[in-house]
Amino acid sequence: MIKYITRTLLLISFLILFFLYSFPNLINCSGCLPLKKNDYKLETYNIKKDNKWATFREEKNGTFFIHTGESDPSIGVYTFKKNLNLILTFSIRSGSKTGDIDFSIKKNNLKLNEIIITPKITRQIFVSVIKNDTLTIIADKHGSTSADWGNLKIENQSDLKQYTLSKIYNDILIYKNKIIIFLWLLIIILLHIEFKNYQPLQNFYTFIFTENTKMINYLIILYALMIPLSLDIVRATAILMIIFWIREGEFTKKLVYIKKQPLFIALFFLICLLLLSLLWTDYENLRTGVKYITRYWYIIPMFVIYTSIDKKFIPITLSAFLTGMLISELVSYSIFFEFMTIEGHSHKDPSPFMHHTLYSVFLAFSAGILLNRILTSEYIKHKIVYTIFFTTITANLFINSGRTGQFLFLFVLASVLVGHYKITFKSVFTTLSLLLIIPYLAFTFSPNFKTRMIQTYQNINNISYSTAIGARIGLNIVAKDIFLENPIIGIGVGDYLSKKDEMVQEKYPDRKTVKELVHYHNQFAEFAVIAGIFGLFSYIFIFISLIRTKVTDIRMNTIKYILVSTIALASLSDAMFHLNRPLSLFALFAGLIVAQYRYERLTTISENSHQA
Repeated sequence: MIKYITRTLLLISFLILFFLYSFPNLINCSGCLPLKKNDYKLETYNIKKDNKWATFREEKNGTFFIHTGESDPSIGVYTFKKNLNLILTFSIRSGSKTGDIDFSIKKNNLKLNEIIITPKITRQIFVSVIKNDTLTIIADKHGSTSADWGNLKIENQSDLKQYTLSKIYNDILIYKNKIIIFLWLLIIILLHIEFKNYQPLQNFYTFIFTENTKMINYLIILYALMIPLSLDIVRATAILMIIFWIREGEFTKKLVYIKKQPLFIALFFLICLLLLSLLWTDYENLRTGVKYITRYWYIIPMFVIYTSIDKKFIPITLSAFLTGMLISELVSYSIFFEFMTIEGHSHKDPSPFMHHTLYSVFLAFSAGILLNRILTSEYIKHKIVYTIFFTTITANLFINSGRTGQFLFLFVLASVLVGHYKITFKSVFTTLSLLLIIPYLAFTFSPNFKTRMIQTYQNINNISYSTAIGARIGLNIVAKDIFLENPIIGIGVGDYLSKKDEMVQEKYPDRKTVKELVHYHNQFAEFAVIAGIFGLFSYIFIFISLIRTKVTDIRMNTIKYILVSTIALASLSDAMFHLNRPLSLFALFAGLIVAQYRYERLTTISENSHQA
């Protein structure tokens, strides 16, 4: 009986998968009518001469032409005069091959969604409104502004039943990928039930549930491979690592190892300080504070790696991370040359698996590791392979839109070269030459890099707090004001956002973009606001502790400096010690560095005991 049920479920699962894979990406609205002019009032903002290209124009039959502005986003605010069930279809008009728009949709000033539209990606949003409701459409550039020919079609479905069915259909589209993953997991479970008596499968289960340490090491490799590729798999792998680490036992020995490592003491101090700051957090913001602190479960794999990784797996893990970056790079180039498309990404900003700012940081960090390998490899064929990889990853960095990694690259490059050579005329000349030649070539041959650098120069000389750089400057000003009001213990981990909004409202009401940002884009400033001078210095002490970890292996020692310079410098423009991926990156490499230190220390103790 169970066999028949299993096989039936397998057949149904495969049929649903086939149905989902063949699902169309847009709903053809049957019985929908175009939005009529007497149904709404439209007000536009930032449509002015000094905001080049900015357009938000109503045309006929509920269709609107939208072009992003060069300096500020184009904004349209609809106020509705009656109850409507709306279907909004966002697309790029035919004729544009490079259009790329970041649309934000708000209802009554509450954010509903944010979508990125390209010539190959069209999206639909379903919104029900009542009389006097407002709907705000913010169209911002995603890359350069040229040919951002946005098209918005708004339709009304008066038949509530049909509208509900269409909305359900759209929800299926939104969750299609997650449903597909669930179905594949279900199929794996059903196949296990079908073939549970198969001897090789039984041997595999025996290995999983008896060889805890080996499983941890294999999971660490998977963890390293997936950090550049899939945050969902990173989470799942981290959870499995923790489970097998608990099953492994030997906690007395592990605790001794952990207590001897200053890096972990610094981390514990920071997290305890954040927990303590909940005491002076406003009651209504406690949930925000707890949510902020729970994010630090992402560093638990560092303890697993430190205490349980086998020494021979350390270089394998490093290679696994570089393999993940290679896969990411190949996908990025495929998007750039338009061999493939990924929803939310275009050839103007080919950052395939993460935001372009974080991707640029990962690329700069990986370039440092590759340069380190070029300088330390003994075999010429290895040097050639690493040189090719270094060249392609550097080019990938400068065709992307992440300015943080592009600036960071110069410091990473300098730290690797200076770390390997004594400070002589030759080493200084070589370093300076590379620091000048690489940006010059990027500026000459990468239109994206050239555009971003010109924008950076213009933004610095003519500060507008609605631009990316201007908003960061504005946030630092706000953080400074808050810190000076609470310099010793800060305002508490739960109040860091509400206090920001209050400060902007009171002192800088014209800087609306600063208010909308969800963190301070400066990790040092964020910790200073949350926990005062103690929070700031506890974060700095983490880097000092890591730098003072003495590693004799030249590759790992150089990676230590690359990691510190990457995370510390990138922290000046982003929340590098609170976002998921940077925390995972830090957990992996800090874990490998201190694990290398542990093995070297054990070797030294062993040699000294033999000599005695």
